Formats: sequence, structure tokens, C-alpha cells
Amino acid sequence: MAMAMELLAFGLASLLLHVARAIDNTSASCAPARCGNLSIAYPFSLSGVQPLYCGYPALELACDAAGPAYLSRTSRQHLYRVDDISYDNC
Repeated sequence: MAMAMELLAFGLASLLLHVARAIDNTSASCAPARCGNLSIAYPFSLSGVQPLYCGYPALELACDAAGPAYLSRTSRQHLYRVDDISYDNC
């Protein structure tokens, strides 16, 4: 019985350590990113820099080499350019 309790405690401790590491990695990967003069943070995410789970998929932004950001889920013929993001009311 004591061996079973030790194995259960070890398993629980291993699980908690794994969850703590995952939370730490998630917060670091969701740190604000930059595109030109924009700071991109939740509810947006920057494609190729932040994982998609850092923001709403419909608000995923792509960064052009010249600097402007645009919604990545728009067609090349009709890009929706993002010039400014206000986080004042968040």
C-alpha cells in the first residue's frame, strides 16, 4: 500500500511539473511582438512569431517586409492593412 501511495505521489508531482513548464513556455511565447511601430499582443497574434493560440485566429496579423501589418486571413488583392492598435480599453 505504501508503494502505491509513493507511485501516485510521484506521478502527481511529475504531472504538476509538466503543467508548470507548459504554462511558463506559453507565457513567454505570447509576449508582445513588434511589426514596424506596432506592438502586437492579445487579442491579436503575429504570424510566424507568436503561436496562433496567443490571439483570436481571425485577428492573426502578418508583417510585411516594409513594415505595415495586415490581417493574414485576407486575400492578396484585398489586404486589410493595420496602421494602429489601441489597447486602452482592454
